[in-house]
Amino acid sequence: MKSTYIQGIIYMMLASFFFTVNDNFMKLMTNAEGSIFYIFELIFIRGVIATIFLFFCLLFTKQVNFKSMFASKRSYIRGLFEAMTMIFFFIGVVTMPMAEVYTLLNISPLLIILSGMLIFKEKVGLKRLLAVFIGFIGMLIVINPNNLNFNYFFIFPLLAAISVTAREIITAGFPKKTNSLHIVFTSSLIVTIISGLITIFTYTPINTEYINIILITSLFVTIANIFLYKSVIIAPLSITSTFRYSIIIFGIIVSYFILKEVPNINMLIGGTIIIISGIFIIQREKVIGKI
Repeated sequence: MKSTYIQGIIYMMLASFFFTVNDNFMKLMTNAEGSIFYIFELIFIRGVIATIFLFFCLLFTKQVNFKSMFASKRSYIRGLFEAMTMIFFFIGVVTMPMAEVYTLLNISPLLIILSGMLIFKEKVGLKRLLAVFIGFIGMLIVINPNNLNFNYFFIFPLLAAISVTAREIITAGFPKKTNSLHIVFTSSLIVTIISGLITIFTYTPINTEYINIILITSLFVTIANIFLYKSVIIAPLSITSTFRYSIIIFGIIVSYFILKEVPNINMLIGGTIIIISGIFIIQREKVIGKI
């Protein structure tokens, strides 16, 4: 295996870990306030801090280049998908157990196959079709339709899975020489602007006790995005995609210590099935040359 592939795998797992810690702290603060809308204010404040932090990083390292940072349409598109992912994902975070959110977020390989079949009329072999069916069963086990009680918030992690897949496809199209800090800065700025517009309609006074935690989450999400971008750029998606599932493991462990959430048996069984089917699909896509 090439050394860059190993680096890509390590970066992907580090990104998963930092995202997980960040998400748990965001949910912890939202739960303490008792309002689902509080999450958008936290995203906005965290975004402002992260964007300023990134700008000073660019300034001190003499990498400020406004043409490179704002001229690329691809950067804006990536930022929009990043904002969509953030909104859908965090609505799921504040309404569902963390481990379930991470599990449903990682059904993107199944969604890619299904969209290819239904929208683009792609031919799918029996093995991949069977893997999609098994993954769908895993998703149903996680959701547990018998106990929904009219709670359909599970739709939001699924929407986040769609938007994050589109974001990574856009990211993979950047030239390898593209400055990673420029891309992360532009995306961070777009997320901040969009979450700020939402906050105008959902504003509640910020609890100053959370300032230290918000600073930590801002740092963590910045580090996570840099690692994620570098992973996608230096290693093929076919290599790093499998290791995205590490976020499920990190989610179970971190949410237990921070939020005291204990995964139920449905989540563990369904999550295992989704991981196995997803890995199989990724391997099959690689064999037939699609990734």
